[in-house]
Amino acid sequence: MFHPTAELLPYWYTAAVLLVDDDEGYLDALASLLSAERKIYTATSHREALALLDRSKALSRNFIRRSTDQSTAPHEHMVTIDASRVTSLAQEPRRYEEIALVVADYSMPDGDGLSLCRSMLEFPCRRILLTGAADERLAVDAFNERLIHHFMRKADRLTEQLQQAVAVQQHAYFRELTRPLAEGLRQRLGAFEHEPPVAAAVLELFAAISATEYYLCTEPGGYLVRTASGQWRFLLVQSGEERESTLEILQTMPRFETLARQHAQGDSLVYLSDPSRLPRAGGYEGFVVPPLRTVAAGGQTYRLAWVDAPGHMTPHIARGGRS
Repeated sequence: MFHPTAELLPYWYTAAVLLVDDDEGYLDALASLLSAERKIYTATSHREALALLDRSKALSRNFIRRSTDQSTAPHEHMVTIDASRVTSLAQEPRRYEEIALVVADYSMPDGDGLSLCRSMLEFPCRRILLTGAADERLAVDAFNERLIHHFMRKADRLTEQLQQAVAVQQHAYFRELTRPLAEGLRQRLGAFEHEPPVAAAVLELFAAISATEYYLCTEPGGYLVRTASGQWRFLLVQSGEERESTLEILQTMPRFETLARQHAQGDSLVYLSDPSRLPRAGGYEGFVVPPLRTVAAGGQTYRLAWVDAPGHMTPHIARGGRS
C-alpha cells in the first residue's frame, strides 16, 4: 500500500521491517506477505532483535549548512538548510536496510513484547505489538503509555490489516524524521508541498505511475520519483512566482532568447535542472514542456509536468528480500 495519507513529505521510501516471533513458521508467513515491497529482518528472540536494530542504524540526515564567513563571530554564523541533500538520499543503497518498524509478538520465551518495546525506545523505529485476546488490555495500556504505536490481535486474519498498518506506521516514521526539514522549507519560494490541492494532485500523479519512493527537490521545484518497475522520473512543479523569476533570468541572457520567448508564450514550463546543458540542447526543445496539470492554491497557480530525471540522481538498486 503506497502512501496512506494525503500528506506529502520531503522524502519517502520503503524502509525495512523487523519481525519478532519465536514461531519460525509464523515468521515465514509474515515475511512472505511483506517482502515483495521491502527488506524484511526476522528474529526469534529479544536479544537477536535488539542486535539487528543496533546494526541497522538510521542514515545520517544532516541538512544544515553553516556559513563559513570568517568575518562574523561563531554565534552569528548563518545557518541554512541544504535541500540538495534530500535527493542525495536516493544515491544511498543502505536506505532500504534501515529498520523503520518492528512487529513483535507479545508472548516470547525470553520476555514479553512490552519489555522488548521498552528496550527499543532509544531507536526511532515505530512499534506494532501482536497480542492474544488475554493480552489486549495490556496492549491498550502500552499504547496509552506510548510504548507501542499500534497493536493487532494475532488470531485475526492479518493479511490486509498488517499491510495497511505497516504502510501507516512507515509514513508516521518518516513524518517524524522529516518534521524539522519540512518546517524549515515551508517559507521558501514555491513551497507547493504544503498546499493541500497541490499535494493531492502530486499524489494522484504518483499513483498513476505506481511510484514507490520520492525525494523533494527545490531547484527546480518538484520530486525525484521511482516507480515499481525501477524507472526514475522527475515531477516538475512550478509556481507562478517561480515561472516569472525564471523568465526574468532568461531575458537577461541573449543566447536564451528563443527559450525565453517560448517560456513567455502560453503555459509552458522550462526545465532548468542543468543550465550548463542549454547551449547544447539543440533548440532547447528538451527543456520546454507543456503542463500535465494546473492547480490553483494559496493565491498561486502551480503547473505540473513529468520530465526526464537527471542522470546523476538515478541509481538502480534492488529492493525487498529477507535477512
